[in-house]
This record gives sequence, C-alpha cells and structure tokens, in this order.
Amino acid sequence: MMLKGPLMSVPLQPATGMKASQGISFLKFQLVLLAVGLAVAGMYWLILGRTSLAPLLFALIAGNCISIWLRVTAQVYERQTFPWDWLVFLAILIPGSVIGSYLASLAWRLVSGRGAGSLLRIDWDDIQMGTFVSLITGVSIYVSAKGRIRLRASNRELENRVTLGQIQLQTQEEDLNAAHEIQAHLLPREIPQVTGLQVSCAWQPARSVSGDYFDVLALAPGQIAVCLADVSGKGIAAALLMANLQAAVRAFSRASPDPAMSTWDLVLSEDFGRRMDRA
Repeated sequence: MMLKGPLMSVPLQPATGMKASQGISFLKFQLVLLAVGLAVAGMYWLILGRTSLAPLLFALIAGNCISIWLRVTAQVYERQTFPWDWLVFLAILIPGSVIGSYLASLAWRLVSGRGAGSLLRIDWDDIQMGTFVSLITGVSIYVSAKGRIRLRASNRELENRVTLGQIQLQTQEEDLNAAHEIQAHLLPREIPQVTGLQVSCAWQPARSVSGDYFDVLALAPGQIAVCLADVSGKGIAAALLMANLQAAVRAFSRASPDPAMSTWDLVLSEDFGRRMDRA
C-alpha cells in the first residue's frame, strides 16, 4: 500500500498472514517439541508412575508432521473469523494428529525393538498418546501464531501512524516555509528614500509567519508614508490578517495619497475593528 501526496510517496507496511507468522527457526521448533515431550513424559510419570522416552519421540515425529500439515492447510482456517476459525482449525487438526500419531507409532515400534510388523496394525495406546501430543503441539502453534499476528499487526499499525504523522508534520513545515516566503514578498524590498533622511527596515517573525507588518510608501516626490502594524497573536491567523491589512493599505494609499486629507486610516480602523469583534 502506498500513501501518495503532493510531496512524496511512502509505502505503508502490510499486515502479515497466519502462514507467514507460523514460521520459527527449525532448531527452536525442535526445542519446543522436546519441551512438550518432556511435559507429557512428566505427566505420564505422575499419573502412571513409570517413565518412558515414547513421549519425546512422539513429540518430535508427530509434532513435525502436524506442523507441516498446518502449513499446508493454513489457507483454509486462517481466513475464518472467530469462532469459526477455531472450529475449522480443530476439524483439520484432529485427522492430522491421528496420521502423525500413526507414523510416530511405527517409529516407536522400530526403536523399542517390537518391530514394525504389519503397516496396517494400529496400536491404540500409541495413537492416543500421539494424538494427545499432537493436539497440544497444534494448539500451541496456533495460539502462538495468532499472538504473533496481533503483535505484528499492532506494530504495522503503529509504524503506519508514525509515518502518516511524519508526512503531516513535513507537509505542515513545507507549507509554513512557503507561507514565510510569500509573506516576506509582501513586505517592501526597496525602501523609498527622501533627501536628508535615511530609512531602513528589518523583519524577523517569532514563528515562520507572524502578524508584524511594516511598509514605506512613496506618495510624492520628497514625501513618504510609513506604516507600522502588529496584529495581536502569532502564526497563520495573524499572518492572514496582516496580508489583508497590507493589501488595504496599498489600495487606499493609491486612491488618496495625502494622508493628512484622507480618511483611509479611519476606514481601515472601522473595517478591521468589525472583523475583530466578529472573531
């Protein structure tokens, strides 16, 4: 997704899906499976009073099988919304757990010296233990993946908000810089001079723009008019009023060049007074 504006085009980070979020390094995943196997072995020891390495082997084989199975079928359940995502996930997980358990059962028969026997022979005790381990592994993978999705989505949203904020700040800064240049052009670049008098002016706003205004107008040969104004407040509002004042001063000064005989200053006072009262 691209955010396009008058100043720049900024790519916004897309949210990642379930499939991308499931992946962790292979070594870390094997350590997780070993931890699950040890936990199941501990439960067997507490409940049955005997130890066995079978849960470790079942955890490694069935866990890897169920991980592959979930990756293959991720497109089916990750598009669902709660609670249908869990119902579809469990409907996919259970048959995958049975298949993984059957493969783990064959491996355990070979390791334990019982022999694989007929490939179609099913050891229900092994299937139950393997299914239990697979369900724990599958649910753990899914819960972890959903947690990572929410975290990454929050991070992406935060990054996008920060990016938007930076764009807005930069846009405002460039607008203010442009307004500063425009306001500077409204002030006289060349100061009219009269014999026997040297006039010089300087302007330094408190912000990028301000309500400070001065002007020096040549009314007639050897005659100038000086206008000084300070609009109350700072920033864009004061600068807009200052620009209006500058236009009015120059317009009235041309229409009635003799300030001693004109009423343009009174007209300006009344006009801007009404505007300030409305504000």
